Amino acid sequence: MTGPRIVARLLIAAPRTAEDGVAVAALLAGYAPTALHRLDGVGAGEAERSVAAGLGLVVTPVEGSDPLQAIESVAMRTLGGCVAVLAAEDAVPGLLVRALGAPAEAAARLAVVPRAISVLECDDERRWSVVRVNEGALALPGA
Repeated sequence: MTGPRIVARLLIAAPRTAEDGVAVAALLAGYAPTALHRLDGVGAGEAERSVAAGLGLVVTPVEGSDPLQAIESVAMRTLGGCVAVLAAEDAVPGLLVRALGAPAEAAARLAVVPRAISVLECDDERRWSVVRVNEGALALPGA
């Protein structure tokens, strides 16, 4: 008997500066994302351009009033694949606790590092798991 199969991997980052973007791109590259998206409300800037250039991908905006549903939709369109999403730093904890099904209040206990990534996986039963939070934060100076 086999358990649920991972059907999508979602990488979330919130770089603030161009230097953060370079560090985030290096972390994301290890997962070989096939697409790079930006949540609605996140402005295009130097950080975003650094990530896109580092990955050789074009940033596509994701629109929607519910950020988790919006990025879930993107992830489900690339079943079996891996997508990266740039989000506002203050939005990431909320996305993580929603993915876990935890109370919204739990988001206040999570800190997000701009030079790190968080990794979520979705199984074939559409259940999300938070696999890593702030990956790369300890290895990067100034994180």
